[in-house]
Amino acid sequence: MKIAIIGYKGMLGSDIYVELSNSGHEIIGLDIEDIDIAKKENTNAVLLKIKPAIIINCAAYTNVDGAESERETTYAVNSLGPKHLAQFCKKHDAILYHFSTDYVFDGKKETPYIETDSFSPINFYGKSKLDGELNIINYCRKYYIFRIQWLYGKNGSNFVKTIINLSK
Repeated sequence: MKIAIIGYKGMLGSDIYVELSNSGHEIIGLDIEDIDIAKKENTNAVLLKIKPAIIINCAAYTNVDGAESERETTYAVNSLGPKHLAQFCKKHDAILYHFSTDYVFDGKKETPYIETDSFSPINFYGKSKLDGELNIINYCRKYYIFRIQWLYGKNGSNFVKTIINLSK
């Protein structure tokens, strides 16, 4: 089975790529220099050559503060990108795995959030990720959406590294 990992050079994508490398499946890593998910034509052209059965979308604009001043880029990657991937998956009967964020909620709930809770993003980053989720729900038949908090791992900026640097 062919599995395409979009954003495979990032923190999450690189770890998923390594984990799936020995799965017995054909793993294809794609990053911004290979595919621009913000552009529908480019997305379709690249994915048509590969014809993956599964797409794992790890690509995202993740600079929460920067999203406020770079709204166009943020929206293109976090909302339009998932829409284009969802449309491709629907048309070609592929499964989409997508990583979103807890920023689709306002954080005011005193108990853990569940899938059916009302959305209430408090910033543009959260709104862009929510729009991406809604695009997937509206344009894709087979999908999984994972809402995660700040990541940590070997690559990139993460919570653990930030706290260590702040403590210095």
